[in-house]
Amino acid sequence: MTNYERCLSLPIFFVISMVFIPCVPGENSNQIFSMDGANWAGDACTAGGIDIGQAGDASCIVVSGNNDMNYPAAIDYHFTIDDRFSQAKQIEFQIGYRANAMQSHSGQVFLNGTLLAAIDAYGDHEELKLCRVIVDAASVNLSSGTHTFRFSAGKTDNQWNYFQVDAVRIAVQDSSSLTGGISIPYELFPLSDGNWFGDGGTWGGLDRGADMDSDRAAIVVQQSGRTYPSSYEIDLFLKSDYSRFNVQFSVGFRRNQRMASRGLIFWDGKPILSCSPHIDSSSINYVDSILDVESILLQESEHDFSSGRHRLSVKVEPSAHSDGMFQVDSILIEGIPRKEPGLRLYLDESSFEVDGVVDGIHQQALNHFIQAVRGLGMSTFNVLNTHVPGSARIIIACGEQAYSLLPSHHGDQMQAGLLKKTDSLQRQSYCLSFAASGNETELIAASSAPLGCVYSISDLQLRLKKDGERVYLDFPEWRSESSSKFIQEIPSVEDRGEYLNIGYNFKDITPHEWNTERWHQYIDMLVLARLNRLYFYIWNDIYTMYPGSEFSRNPLNLQIHENIREAIDYAHSRGLDVTYMICPTYFPADIWQKHPEMHAEIEYVAHGFPAVCPNAPGAWEMMKDIYRSEMQWFSKTDALQIWFYDPGGCWCEKNGCRHNQAAILARQFNEFSQMFKELNPAARFEFNIWPIWLWEHNMKIDYRKDLSLNIKSYFSDQYNSISAVGAPDNDTTLPLLEKELGYRTSAFIFGTNPENGYIFLMPNLSLISEVSHRVVEKGIDSAFGHRLEAWTRYPSTFFMGQLLWNPEATHEHVVNRFASWVTADPERAIKLSEAILLLDKFTYEGADQQIGLRMSDLAFEAFDRLDTPQAQLFEYIPSMLKALSVIGSSVGVDDNSCLTAAVEMFRDALRSSATLSPFEANSKYLFEKYRGFLIKGSRKSPF
Repeated sequence: MTNYERCLSLPIFFVISMVFIPCVPGENSNQIFSMDGANWAGDACTAGGIDIGQAGDASCIVVSGNNDMNYPAAIDYHFTIDDRFSQAKQIEFQIGYRANAMQSHSGQVFLNGTLLAAIDAYGDHEELKLCRVIVDAASVNLSSGTHTFRFSAGKTDNQWNYFQVDAVRIAVQDSSSLTGGISIPYELFPLSDGNWFGDGGTWGGLDRGADMDSDRAAIVVQQSGRTYPSSYEIDLFLKSDYSRFNVQFSVGFRRNQRMASRGLIFWDGKPILSCSPHIDSSSINYVDSILDVESILLQESEHDFSSGRHRLSVKVEPSAHSDGMFQVDSILIEGIPRKEPGLRLYLDESSFEVDGVVDGIHQQALNHFIQAVRGLGMSTFNVLNTHVPGSARIIIACGEQAYSLLPSHHGDQMQAGLLKKTDSLQRQSYCLSFAASGNETELIAASSAPLGCVYSISDLQLRLKKDGERVYLDFPEWRSESSSKFIQEIPSVEDRGEYLNIGYNFKDITPHEWNTERWHQYIDMLVLARLNRLYFYIWNDIYTMYPGSEFSRNPLNLQIHENIREAIDYAHSRGLDVTYMICPTYFPADIWQKHPEMHAEIEYVAHGFPAVCPNAPGAWEMMKDIYRSEMQWFSKTDALQIWFYDPGGCWCEKNGCRHNQAAILARQFNEFSQMFKELNPAARFEFNIWPIWLWEHNMKIDYRKDLSLNIKSYFSDQYNSISAVGAPDNDTTLPLLEKELGYRTSAFIFGTNPENGYIFLMPNLSLISEVSHRVVEKGIDSAFGHRLEAWTRYPSTFFMGQLLWNPEATHEHVVNRFASWVTADPERAIKLSEAILLLDKFTYEGADQQIGLRMSDLAFEAFDRLDTPQAQLFEYIPSMLKALSVIGSSVGVDDNSCLTAAVEMFRDALRSSATLSPFEANSKYLFEKYRGFLIKGSRKSPF
């Protein structure tokens, strides 16, 4: 096993012999000098080392302190560098040299006349060794230009007294630590300049994102009288200042039967952490090695974590175990945001009261809140409408008089905030008011209408936290000493929804085969996301219940329709409106195949979509027959939205479609709306202009305005209740023309390409934030997102709901709101938030090894032994991020055997999740497909 050799300060005396040798360029942050053309051509013993594979690999410089050996006592090596080192804070010099019994005890390396290293090259066997020296860049001044190394050998009693330098690498000392993070900055030290090269037992662990040599490197200490020292010290350079954070200090270390009972870690001479590296073989059959991690969270610690140089000391206590070693693989320092705790209202010290909450959607919300509290451990929690003196009062108030219960200044603030807001926005608004007087404290969640009450209760539900066996409401924004605190919540967009596309089947992920429980869970989560509308579309080419289609006999089709119909009722009970979406020219595939004379002429047909020409003989009657059958299933929906294209529509010449698009589309909207109105007189109607702007451009026909005017004429004075739906990409795709004509407006958000079948989460925070701002800026009344892979994409739905409610909310805020709900623990929430923020960067900018490993580690920390009901709902998150980290680690890898191993790791990650395990059989396909997406990133190539 080869050890890094520490450099010693020895007296220097030498003779000069001048020679110039060119350098071999290395990576951007380093240069390697292979000694090509030096005074010794070399042999097998100097092949390899840090210049392996380069010209001059075997060559080396030879000097000797013995004048009889025909080698000079010193050689000057002149080299030229560019400015790559000029901005570095630290420079690392790696000096590769030969060690054997013929080598000098006194080799010296100078840089520009200053001693850089003194090396004892004597050894009892043949070996290429490495000396590493890290210096402050200011002390060596490696500016661009020519510089000089001097290699010399002092006089010793060795007969040959050689000093053979094989190669020198100069590197920016960024590899001493790996840095990153968004809200949790960190520095990871792989201890590459430790005293042990390492082996498979120290490969992996915290520093698995470093290069292989650094990953395997470690520090080894051993009880006195053995091979390794009992203590070891190195300098670590912190690039960032962590003094304003709480610091989580983690040690990666090796555990097996050979290890000591106790190892100690010191930081700048002060003890910081102890580890137990020994594994008792009597309790575990045999464990060769485990890479373990021990951590401590330091809050306002006496330890100094400011930027700059620090001293890490590793020691081992005497042990009865045979080898008594302590092997430290890596050090991780994380800056955990230091936040003053806000107001906490413990529910076991509070009376929970309601005022104006009766049977209906607000009572449902209250029931869910009660169940959430019980799920966190307070099994007897319930509403008590009697106040216990001395306890905090928590009051849920709903109705016209609710705001009168507030302290007068809070009531005035709420009323002022609601001025000029539409009735719809006012009905959804609420406020949270806290006041304290003496020993009496009171929190009021007030709203004027049931839906606002639902959102106020949901807000409280998201704030629930666990503290041991206790449960409290957390108000981190209320940190001031003021006895009066107030939060006003008014949505920015009236209708905020999600569109579920039903027709693809990824088991348990798409809603295709969701059972009642799954539907209820998802709808409950939509409410918590602050959405108020559910949209759905069924691909009735296969999943139809039209009696004339053979597909209607499929039991699955009946199940889908029955489950959706029940979900509509449940959505209504939770306060959501529901919109049913249809495309009238889209047929059941078997009916379409029997009528080739009805086939549409549009590019969707070429891709296998069964679209019909509405003007073909018999087509119109059949369209109405098919969709009347479907409408009867979903007559309780609140609105009908009609799509004209994608996947329907027709541009044929023979039946006059090409030049009569406005009239044909208007007829579809007018007649199918009336047909649905017969089933539900209270229904509202919407028409989707997607992608009329594209067809106008491609076909050189302008008809969008005529379409809107035709519909307006047909509906007369009722037209202003109709919504025109567009896309938020730009002013053309938005329904701004229709807004000018007096229509209500809506925008649907394609967060990803729905054709790609990507089942993993994409936060899409920048896109959602940008769209939310644009929707509000343009005065659009409604917005809704599109989902296929709904279950595993729900966190993004949550972020969308929060940002449509308040586009000014930061990414960190909406992500932390989700993470706090999932974990019910502020510290875990910080880690889960950071993992999701990193995931957003990973998917948007492109896969990255270090980001992938970091987000995976954080997710596992957040979910480790997490005991909340939400932990089960989102159990897939750690496994998903683990699978993505495998893809990140494969970036730049072309070797087939390595990629095969990566596929197996990807498969293992999927297998570890109940939600993702059904996809294990397709691991290779998914790995290759997703890897192709993620290497580019969605910013360059949306997926």
